[in-house]
Amino acid sequence: MIQRTAMFIDIQGFGKLYRSEADSLWGLADLMEGVYRLGRESPRLGISRLFAHHIGDGFVLIDDGGVANASRLAAAAVALHQFTLVRSLHFCASAVAEGEMADVLHCYPKMVLDARADDGVVRLGEGLMTLFPVMGTAIINTNRMLKEAHGSVILVSPEQKPKLEAGLHCIEEDDKLFVNWITSASPTISLARQILGIDAISIDELRSRFQAAIERNACPSEWVTRTLHFLA
Repeated sequence: MIQRTAMFIDIQGFGKLYRSEADSLWGLADLMEGVYRLGRESPRLGISRLFAHHIGDGFVLIDDGGVANASRLAAAAVALHQFTLVRSLHFCASAVAEGEMADVLHCYPKMVLDARADDGVVRLGEGLMTLFPVMGTAIINTNRMLKEAHGSVILVSPEQKPKLEAGLHCIEEDDKLFVNWITSASPTISLARQILGIDAISIDELRSRFQAAIERNACPSEWVTRTLHFLA
């Protein structure tokens, strides 16, 4: 197993908003575009290779550069939260953590591997099976953290605090570190915002979009209160 830093990011209220007037699929589409844009130019962010895996209503992003600096993915999370809000008035939640990663393809049945095409798809008669041969504690840890989010927050492992880039505004609470994705501003965040084309968006504009999204998506009051607590 190889130590890696991973981020899990998803769309908040996906099931509730799916197929509604504020269809969460648009939020997922914009999040996907943001991930694609950052992935194409990840070396500018200090990430030599960025791997992204679509899972349900979100993505797992893996920094192939190891665990030297979780700050890179935390900065990417800030920019992706902002991008998705600006583009489609949808909220994200994300978590960044370290852990092991491995290619588990060798654990799959031989008959399945023998049927696998070059694109990784397995034929099931007239149907298809898609494989996701990547697993490890890095994904498990971020997913576990995200389940405790209960708001549009960015969670980072507390032990990463000394490694975070200056300008990432954080609140530490209940042995968790929450990054303020509205006010945080660092060199890496600035680069990510440029790549995403939102570098001209001000904090006031973000707050205006934030309020508009709360009203349009009919966000629960407890969810709003918790989110705002970490964006103060």
